[in-house]
Amino acid sequence: MPTARRPAHAPDDLDLLRDFANAVEAGSPAALQRWLSEHDLAGAGLTVADVERADAFRRAVRGLLAANAELGEPAAPLREFNAALDWLGAAPRLLSARRTGITTAAGGVRPALGRLAAILLDAVHAGTFQRLKLCANPACGRAFYDHGRNAAGRWCDMAVCGNRAKVAGYRSRLRTRSGPGDQPHSIDEAITRLATRDPRL
Repeated sequence: MPTARRPAHAPDDLDLLRDFANAVEAGSPAALQRWLSEHDLAGAGLTVADVERADAFRRAVRGLLAANAELGEPAAPLREFNAALDWLGAAPRLLSARRTGITTAAGGVRPALGRLAAILLDAVHAGTFQRLKLCANPACGRAFYDHGRNAAGRWCDMAVCGNRAKVAGYRSRLRTRSGPGDQPHSIDEAITRLATRDPRL
């Protein structure tokens, strides 16, 4: 997984949702509690069932981010997200003229997931959620915020994932269009040909 840069930060509270989407599945109540504490989210008396619910919620969020990046269909993650809202016992609250919140049934991981759900819903209303995406590099898949003017970004880091995708595409085209003896012998040679607009493309 590329580690040269952290995937692009999202504005305001939406960055917390991005962090959650990028988190490794909790695996245990202690690991989930640690992540929640590090991110100033409430959670106490967590159980294995809470871990399973948090991981399912995270998968639903990632499914929605994949759909934002046109890497998947939204129907299934929408169902999963709405099922999570039902389990949370979510009730909307107006916190200000521009911000909502969610009250939930008491206990466990519910308050934390309720806050994350409210962030997502606020971002949908604000028109910023569609810019939160998964990187199109299958070896990466990190959530990032697309700051581009036309929101057409596909990679969390153009210099790392974007460059790798371009080199891979270039090599694939060479295999298709060139004879066996005309293939580059290294990544450096492929990059050089690409940079010089090799006429053999």
